[in-house]
Amino acid sequence: MHIESPDASPDLIDRVLATATPLETPCGDGRTVWHRWGPQSPGALPTVVLLHGGSGSWTHWVRNIQTLVATGRQVLVPDLPGFGDAAPPPPGSHADAVAPVLAEGLQILLQGRPCNLVGLSFGGMVGGMMT
Repeated sequence: MHIESPDASPDLIDRVLATATPLETPCGDGRTVWHRWGPQSPGALPTVVLLHGGSGSWTHWVRNIQTLVATGRQVLVPDLPGFGDAAPPPPGSHADAVAPVLAEGLQILLQGRPCNLVGLSFGGMVGGMMT
């Protein structure tokens, strides 16, 4: 189920999505869907990882992505497990189940490199459980 940000126009979402590289990591019996903007590999600045709120998707951040990329950052934004286009995590969609799936995904994608983790609402709670 893909839920778009209520205040973002479909045209803006399409324009931003067109510049993303889609990525996937394991999630239960399916996959976590990630979108990457900016350099293929992180530069001197840590990658920014944006975690959306509940009942949403990566589009919660659609108005922030290009501004962050313009600073030279790599930006990663997942659809949290159980939301957007991502599969549910193994035991369900509560934060305790989502955090380890995302942590594993970040380990795969960043290979241990540092990141700046930013969370909105439910995403903030999940991010706090990952640190």
